[in-house]
Amino acid sequence: MDVGDVLVYPTCGGECINPYAASKEQGRDGAGRIGWKQDSWSAMIIVDVGRAFDFLAWYRPLTLSTATPQKPTLAALRLDVLWTMRRPGVCSPLHFKKMELEKVGTLPIDKERLKRSFPDMRPGTSQAINNISLASALSVGPSIPAVLMPRPGEPPNFSRGKPYPTILGIEQILSG
Repeated sequence: MDVGDVLVYPTCGGECINPYAASKEQGRDGAGRIGWKQDSWSAMIIVDVGRAFDFLAWYRPLTLSTATPQKPTLAALRLDVLWTMRRPGVCSPLHFKKMELEKVGTLPIDKERLKRSFPDMRPGTSQAINNISLASALSVGPSIPAVLMPRPGEPPNFSRGKPYPTILGIEQILSG
């Protein structure tokens, strides 16, 4: 994957397919029950990539905040939807296939605009060294409570933990 890649993926209650499960049906649904079954879709944009020790690749996704009933299109993703910055993770070709990630396009990410929108981004070196899967960062609402993904300008609510940073509309971080 490269910076700017836009990918869609199936979800169950806001959870992506667990690439460590023998089959997706043996994974857990959004409520933690065994029996993953697709009921929605989500999307991510890879906004940063890197390598630990020039070898171990990591990827940082910006995800939709909430799953959608229909498969997202590139045009729909460019509307004013809420995006959530997630932590980086690793993604082997096997995990990419098992999670049923599908590239639907590429968008031009402006690094300076990205840094202004998300000034606290850190490299994914730790996640790469510890082999933390990208799958652990792809959960969206309803699995992730809305209180953890406040709209920009809303006061943060720390009752359920530290909220994720968000932007309204991907155009804020695109070049041109």
